[in-house]
Amino acid sequence: MLSKRTKLSASASLAAATVLSAVTYASDARAHSFNLSSPVVEDGEELPTLYTCDGSNVSPPLAWGEAPQAKTFAITLEDQDARAPKTQRPFVHWILFNLPPDTKALGEGMRRGRLPGTAGEGENDFKREGYDGPCPASGAHRYVFTVHALDTSLDRVKLLKAPWPEIQRAMSGHVVATASLTVTYEKARSQ
Repeated sequence: MLSKRTKLSASASLAAATVLSAVTYASDARAHSFNLSSPVVEDGEELPTLYTCDGSNVSPPLAWGEAPQAKTFAITLEDQDARAPKTQRPFVHWILFNLPPDTKALGEGMRRGRLPGTAGEGENDFKREGYDGPCPASGAHRYVFTVHALDTSLDRVKLLKAPWPEIQRAMSGHVVATASLTVTYEKARSQ
């Protein structure tokens, strides 16, 4: 059983991580929102198994609207109910960056070699490049796909295969708009 002091310390760490994330995502007073959707799942619904570790583990198709002042886009997938090792930030399953400004959709199963333009992938919290779909240890988890519209291109050579905190620092101050799609997933119980 956790002591009251340990519980308070964990709560304070989580609150600090949440504030840091909020500052990074909305680091620019110009930040606006736009729409993000998927033809395979609605906001708030369960992601089909195909796009998870229980299925083919391929990224779902995504589509988004016009983002003013966007020079590039970045996409992340974060598990809001799991924490990255040694941190209090959400666990990151996918990072794409430097998607060209005319990109308004990604097809199913995006991976290196199929990415548009000079887009690159960062290292997720599984310590791998590319998409690793939802795979909660227990219970239903909330997963957030976010498209970040940036007013700049990121240094692809420096950030290729870089972990999320490094890419997040490079994005800081350059996010002009964001769009999010929240889905859920719970692993099927063994019979």
